[in-house]
Amino acid sequence: NDQNLVEKVETQVDNPVLGDMPIEVSYSAYKDFGGVKFPTRIVRREAGQPTLDLTVGSVQPNGAATLKIPVPSEPAPIRAQSRKIGDGVWDLNAAGLHSVLVEFNDYLVVIEASRDDARSNAVIAEVKNLVPGKPIRYLVNTHAHFDHAGGVRGFAAEGATIITYDLNKPFFERVFQNPHRINPDLLARSGRAATIESSGEKRLLTDGKQKLEMYHLRGNDHNDGLLVAYLPNERILIQADAFHPRPGAPPYPFPPQYVVNLVENVQRWKLDVAQVLHIHGGMDPY
Repeated sequence: NDQNLVEKVETQVDNPVLGDMPIEVSYSAYKDFGGVKFPTRIVRREAGQPTLDLTVGSVQPNGAATLKIPVPSEPAPIRAQSRKIGDGVWDLNAAGLHSVLVEFNDYLVVIEASRDDARSNAVIAEVKNLVPGKPIRYLVNTHAHFDHAGGVRGFAAEGATIITYDLNKPFFERVFQNPHRINPDLLARSGRAATIESSGEKRLLTDGKQKLEMYHLRGNDHNDGLLVAYLPNERILIQADAFHPRPGAPPYPFPPQYVVNLVENVQRWKLDVAQVLHIHGGMDPY
């Protein structure tokens, strides 16, 4: 401004879901602290949404501080580990998160594409190793939270149709139009247009032998658009964020009503569940 005080900083950063994501930080209500003018209100917005609203009460100029600057390192390559859990069904563990591969006569389905392109690349490579020659026709997305949607574009680049609950479809259609120029991802480089389909309250994929059912988890407080998948032949329920115990980790502070809601929905659908596969943590008996 006319007093040479910074009022706003704008930039863009790469985001696996939103692409070239705008970030805006505004600084206001400057006060003098021992001869140093400092803003006492700092507001940060990411993609237009407020993510920080900070009120500064005091500032100590020239305070003693030791700042250790981290040295960036190349991330370790991600590899997917597979485990057969049924006839034509594999659990794929990559970067500590799980996806599920289901083989049909003429095509393949993958359930969940978490995190980012790097993880999707690892999962797709293992899928092609397990079942070479068959296309990945569908990617089932449980919900639009970023840890579960960051790898969706990688499967769209592979040619897979994205299946998600009705509520999530307009969101994906909108954000898939965002530019990815800072760090062009697989879909941006492929030149493909993503295909997104709604699941409705229930959807069935079958070839007469293999079956995959998808259900909307009605009334769950975690997310209004939450899907679960069910494999009736294996009696396995695949779910994300309705319940995820993490073996070897401290107890996760998950609201118990999420679990109650999951059980109520399973009973409403009359599913015969023997095991639950958690996107965040492997498989447990039901």
